[in-house]
Amino acid sequence: MDMVFQRSSEPDNAVTAIPINTDQISEKSGILFTLGGQGKQGWHKEWIVLSRGRLTEYSDWRSGKSQVKKPIDIALTSVKAVNHDRRQYCFQISTSDGHHHTFQTFNEEERSKWLRALYNAGQQVDTTKLREDHGEKQVRKNSERRKNLGRLKTAGNHVVNTIIPGQTHDLSVSPVSIHSKQESEMDYLAAVRFNPDDLNNICADCGSTEAVEWVSINFLTVFCVRCSSSHRSLGSHITRIKSLKLDKFANETEALLKYVSNRTANNYLESNLPAKEKISTNVSDANRLEFVKRKYVFKSYSEKYPDADNLLVRAIQKINVPDVAKYLACGADPNMIIKINVNKAKEEPSQFRTVTLFEYSLRKSIEVDTPVGSKKLFVVSELIILNGGKAEKFNSNSDTQINEDNASELGLSEEAITYWKARSLRLQGLKSPTA
Repeated sequence: MDMVFQRSSEPDNAVTAIPINTDQISEKSGILFTLGGQGKQGWHKEWIVLSRGRLTEYSDWRSGKSQVKKPIDIALTSVKAVNHDRRQYCFQISTSDGHHHTFQTFNEEERSKWLRALYNAGQQVDTTKLREDHGEKQVRKNSERRKNLGRLKTAGNHVVNTIIPGQTHDLSVSPVSIHSKQESEMDYLAAVRFNPDDLNNICADCGSTEAVEWVSINFLTVFCVRCSSSHRSLGSHITRIKSLKLDKFANETEALLKYVSNRTANNYLESNLPAKEKISTNVSDANRLEFVKRKYVFKSYSEKYPDADNLLVRAIQKINVPDVAKYLACGADPNMIIKINVNKAKEEPSQFRTVTLFEYSLRKSIEVDTPVGSKKLFVVSELIILNGGKAEKFNSNSDTQINEDNASELGLSEEAITYWKARSLRLQGLKSPTA
């Protein structure tokens, strides 16, 4: 196996070692996350096809239709593995006209396969076609580029001999040194699978054991990649799907991972599921989607709790996160209005105030240890929002709504007010100044 190195202008992000395999696989297709995909800003899923030396993007990743952008001639590009921002398993294709195309795979193995296929595609170029499309000058330039494979490109035009990682004069940035420069990151997948009794290594819907790396952060269950695709098609107002390998979790959502349990969730989500209706790993996509709809949208198989609303309030009182998730999943109203006694003095008459369930939940928090001390997290409040609860806009000067002046009546801490403000801004599509 040969090694090709390219020095990046962004050494903290670039993974400069690209393993090149000698096999001749030069065609590949699959779903990738694309920066600026579908012609939009940000990251979007696309169906990517590498064929006959060209890479083509399709915005409809389910059917592989609706081509976007002009196909990329791989022979006229340079390819390198990178970590983009805080996303892992990315690679970047730089074209001869100075454009950069960044893609993200699901894991390191998949990225290596794409890199090998792209390398081989560049070697099997149809020079006649290139002459027609780009002219003789570009073909000569590309031919010279291929001669330099196996050597290190520096920031300038100077080319030096290849240096293998670990040698004395290694000028490349190895993956090990990259991780040492970045913040230590939690292994979310390992954390979710810590307790084998939770059955979190098995898809909660079809029972697959392959690529069970996707979590519904509001149902607190994990799925395989095919079932997660069905969940995404339901919309984020039904199920909030995140990748345990590709996405980042922070504060409340990271704390919620502790409560993910397929066994616990299926005890009530599939309580009334006929055995013949349970899907298997090889079910068709159409039948898979139909099952997911019945289970999570129509709640056809879930346990029935006639007193679900009161049970939910009691679970919030006890900060019982699994029960909060259970009653929300089984039909309790996340936007119910309740009355609470705001008079702290027991000897004085009760003084009731009408509040939303979310406002009441802000009185409840858990504490976690951090490198700088303990921190309050409002996981119950977060779970209510993730399941459709409305967090009213926090007003600093309102007489009719909870604000800084009357929030103390609810017994809200400064941390609760800070969380509420930040969450309110995020729900409005604004960035919190403390985020």
